[in-house]
This record gives sequence, structure tokens and C-alpha cells, in this order.
Amino acid sequence: MPLYPRRAPHPLGERLPPCASRRVVTPRPLALPLAALLAALLATGCGGEQEGGEQEGGEQEGGAGGAGGAGLPSYPAGVRNHCRSNPVSAPNALCASVLLPADLPGAPVQVSFHFFAQLPPMGPPTRFGVEIKDAAALAEFRAGYEVPITLTNAPSSGDYHPYVVLYFEGGGARTWIPVPGVDYVGQLAGGMPLTFTGDAVNLEEPLAAERVE
Repeated sequence: MPLYPRRAPHPLGERLPPCASRRVVTPRPLALPLAALLAALLATGCGGEQEGGEQEGGEQEGGAGGAGGAGLPSYPAGVRNHCRSNPVSAPNALCASVLLPADLPGAPVQVSFHFFAQLPPMGPPTRFGVEIKDAAALAEFRAGYEVPITLTNAPSSGDYHPYVVLYFEGGGARTWIPVPGVDYVGQLAGGMPLTFTGDAVNLEEPLAAERVE
């Protein structure tokens, strides 16, 4: 005989507690914040085409590594040509240097080294190279010095102008268009484009930076 009497069944049947309801509730999808959505779209767009240019490298916060940049110390002009003494050999690599004038007013706030289908630039680059914003790297851009710049993401084909811009306060860093009397630019002598084939490129002559007039 059981120790406790068995409970009589409920006349309407066994009731389930509220927490055990058989109703299946499908969760509503969470709304993704607009900022997160934009960030996700930008992240998936890296390495592909962008409006106004094609992204092969990306923004480099100065220094060496990744796309490259001004990771090596500068030296007084006339001491040596960096790319003659230190050529690169890897596919799509590029060695360049920037020769700075004696009237450079100080360190720039940003240096851009990119590739354009035509000059002067009227907007974003055709092919992206490197953006240098790190203070330590920018400090190497001194009057009368030559600054090495190496890239691992040069164009694999096509004709482009390698183009370096030193942006200063009040310059055109936000628009990609150098401001006359403020910014300095450098390009190949003669103004002719360079043909890229995927092989390593060594610019034996520095890009001489001059104030935009």
C-alpha cells in the first residue's frame, strides 16, 4: 500500500504550468544598428573595387609591414639612392623613394602614395597604394632628405602614374586633391605613366616632391 494516497486526476485533464506551454515562439530578428551594418559592408568591401578606384592594398597607419610604407629611416639627399642599393624582387612589389625639398615646412600630417590613370588627380586614386599617418613615420619626412617607400601591393597590370602627396594642415587630404601653396607632390620625371606587369618594380630615381603651385 502506498505511503501517500494518489491524487485524483483533474476533471479537465492534466494542466501544464505556464513555463511548459507547448506554443512555439519564434524569436524576431534583431534589428542591426545602422553603424554596424555600414561597418560590415565596408569590411567585406576591402580588397575589391571601390567607387572611384580599385583597392589592392589599403590604408596603412604608417610603418612597414602589410602594404608597406615609410618603415625605413630617411637619409640626407645625395648619400645614396635607396632602390638602387635595396631593390625588391617579389611579384607586385615596388620600391620608391621621395626626395624632399629644402623648403619643406616640417613634417606633413599625412602622406599618400597611390596610382592614377591620369594626372593631375581629380578625385580618389585609380589604384590604392599606401596611406601613412603614423607620427613616427611622418617624422622621417624632413627637409632635404630622401625617404624610402616600399609596397607589396603594386598594380599587377596596366599603365599608371605613381604619385606621392604630402598633405599639410589646411591641405587637401579629405578630397584627394592637393591644395596649391600648401601641399607637396612628387611624380615620375617627364610625366609619363609606368607600365605594370606583375613583376617587381624599382624606381631608381626618387620622386622629387615640389610645392603645388
